[in-house]
Amino acid sequence: MNKKTFTALFILISTLANLLLNFLVIALLAVISCSVLGHVLHVQNGGVYAFTLLACFVIGLLISFIIYTRLSNKIIIKFKMEQKFDERWRGRAGEGFRRRKNYSEEPSYTSTETPGEETTRKTNMPSSVSLSEEEKEEARRWGDEV
Repeated sequence: MNKKTFTALFILISTLANLLLNFLVIALLAVISCSVLGHVLHVQNGGVYAFTLLACFVIGLLISFIIYTRLSNKIIIKFKMEQKFDERWRGRAGEGFRRRKNYSEEPSYTSTETPGEETTRKTNMPSSVSLSEEEKEEARRWGDEV
């Protein structure tokens, strides 16, 4: 299985798991809150139930998002799946995995600096976007760095 197939399969399975988790959390919150309203507080007004269900939906989405994010990150780190993902997907999500304490892979860039020395990066712009001599002179007159 190549990296693109693995990434697509992982995204498909994790999306289905996320939908199931959303449904379970929202349903659990709705059942608990409606039971408390009906049996403990003896509420008869339907508007209260409607507002409660709406609040359960929003709170359930937030809770399931937090649970899903933490769970998926732990699964990716535990099974070292980050190496199996496509580079385009790994570029967005991979930096967070590398910052973890237990993740052993080194960052994908190499540094020519000695350890302990602060790394500085310089952007090399193509000549088509570099400043002309007139623009450089104007920048120097205004005191800007060129």
